Amino acid sequence: MEIDHQKGSSQKVMDELTQTKTLFDQVNELIHKHIEEASKVDTKLEKTNKQIETYGS
Repeated sequence: MEIDHQKGSSQKVMDELTQTKTLFDQVNELIHKHIEEASKVDTKLEKTNKQIETYGS
């Protein structure tokens, strides 16, 4: 009986760890997408700044 309880508890912990890993994987993917998008914005801002500097010269 005790072994069955421990087995059930272990399975519950493993399921929770799997769910946690899935959540962290999703968060990691969102962070990487955000960084990629921010990089695109930085590039556009840099080009705009150069155009403004050229225009002002």
